[in-house]
Amino acid sequence: MAPERSMGLWAMDQKRGGIFAGMSRVAVLLCVAALLSLVVQAAYGAARADEKPYKLQIDKDAAEAAKKAGFDLDRLLTRTADKTFALLPHRDRININVRLDPKQTVPEIGVAAVPDPGTGELYIALDPHSRIGFRKSLTIWLPASLARVAFLSSRIRTGPGYGVTLGEALVSEGLSDHFVAQAFPKTPAQPWDHRAMTARQEAGLWKRAKRDLDVPGAYDHPLWFFGAGGKNALPRWSGYTLAYRIVSPYLSKKRLPSKAVKTNAETIYKPYAQTHSG
Repeated sequence: MAPERSMGLWAMDQKRGGIFAGMSRVAVLLCVAALLSLVVQAAYGAARADEKPYKLQIDKDAAEAAKKAGFDLDRLLTRTADKTFALLPHRDRININVRLDPKQTVPEIGVAAVPDPGTGELYIALDPHSRIGFRKSLTIWLPASLARVAFLSSRIRTGPGYGVTLGEALVSEGLSDHFVAQAFPKTPAQPWDHRAMTARQEAGLWKRAKRDLDVPGAYDHPLWFFGAGGKNALPRWSGYTLAYRIVSPYLSKKRLPSKAVKTNAETIYKPYAQTHSG
């Protein structure tokens, strides 16, 4: 509001005995300035509230492949991301980068998703010729994969980080997979979490894990999670299955994965360790 307009209102108000009656021109100007400040702050706050905590960066080829399968990839990802980020603490704005890259995907689901361990930026790869069908990859495993890495990103950006010890990595991976069930309850069992494993095999795996559980940089990530490592290799996905089981005793209806983003690893695996001390 222009100053001259304010003073015109002041003059009229003085004659009518309105709310500004008896106030000096300086006082009126100060009141108007304060009101304008409140209006600007409210408008800025509304704009900030509408700003999403993420930005989609969708490769043109990925968008076209999804369109051929009958999906608007931007709309699908926005709906998924909105639901996911509403459950998680977040800081700053991150990019969600999506592209076609069949060689990088998990063959069983036709999707792969990873966070940058330093920044929390998200990267998603899609296979338009997925063995389970591209439509199924998009409707089931894309939302699940985005939720999974969004949790990891949140832990990286607002919590203790992904981790530099085996114990921390196991907890991060286990929590993220449990979070998928919280965000999208109808998601089928994720195959890497449910590798066939007897109680004896689990006990042996846990015994081996305890050697490097709290030693920074001592564990071999590809060996534990992907089955690499030559003669010392573990069966593929052993680490993911153990991670899922390690986290389970800590979680409950009152202890949801989304509430454990900032919780340190030892607190989370302690209930499991107490019942597997042998």
